[in-house]
Amino acid sequence: MVETAVTDVLEEELSTIQGLRTLSSASAEQTSNITLEFTLDRPVEVAAQDVRDKVSRVRAACRWTCSSR
Repeated sequence: MVETAVTDVLEEELSTIQGLRTLSSASAEQTSNITLEFTLDRPVEVAAQDVRDKVSRVRAACRWTCSSR
């Protein structure tokens, strides 16, 4: 299932962010929801930028992988 494959890749990448307390996800047809909770000592702006960077990295890899097929 594509949703699960995308969620798994994102979870793997997002799980490496510093200060992450919990990560949970749910996937359904054409939908994936990932919830991240950070420790209080992590500034929100910094954590948000880390998330954007990781998602961008996965999106770029997906475009490359999908276009090379």
